[in-house]
Amino acid sequence: MEFPVDGLVSVSQENLERSAQDYMNSLLHSTPDSPQHLTLANNTQVPIGLSNVGFVPLYGANMRQKVLALFSQQDQFTAVGLYLLDRWWSLENILKTADSTRDGAVEVETIGERIVLYVLNRVVYRAKEISSLCSSFLTQRYHIPVMDSIFVRKCHRGNGLGLQMLENFVDSFKEECLGLRYPLSKAMYKVCGKYLSLYPAHRDLLWEVESIGGPSQRTNIANKIHTMATSSMFITDFKWKM
Repeated sequence: MEFPVDGLVSVSQENLERSAQDYMNSLLHSTPDSPQHLTLANNTQVPIGLSNVGFVPLYGANMRQKVLALFSQQDQFTAVGLYLLDRWWSLENILKTADSTRDGAVEVETIGERIVLYVLNRVVYRAKEISSLCSSFLTQRYHIPVMDSIFVRKCHRGNGLGLQMLENFVDSFKEECLGLRYPLSKAMYKVCGKYLSLYPAHRDLLWEVESIGGPSQRTNIANKIHTMATSSMFITDFKWKM
């Protein structure tokens, strides 16, 4: 069985959105008394109608690139499915692939891979977060490049993938300061510690960032790891010269 990440390799963002818009138009003429349903992994059937279908942005709050999402009637903040390749897919199936070579850390290149990343970041990682956007927030920008989160499935943890993603993040920017979104987990501190042990010259590069990352909203990660280690709050095998 082919999954979205496999079938979207040669599909453009424009074609994906055009297909979704055509589907939205068809919903206008559908019979509300007998809606279609999407069956989730737990066998729950979610009815599909204009009241719980809408476009969501793939990149932050920018609606220039978007995907059509289905929301549960019990939770209007969390998507349960996406409309891709002319049909609805549950989130569980969107995260699957029929390509056995697609394993470990994968650099995002296709729209299908971008959608997988969207599901991991916006749905899986933030499944329990409920937030609201206001106009003032939408006009704000981080002062430095910030990585929101790293997600590694349990079966792949302990293989250095977190470190690899952090290295890719650093290599993507030339700024003197890069941010990681507050609060960092203990596991993420260990990833940063490993990175700093490999690249001690970068001790002033990584910062834990709150809010939009202004000068007073950053904490130097190298200093914080050192403080936690010396106060016995944090145990690490990673050492570098301070």
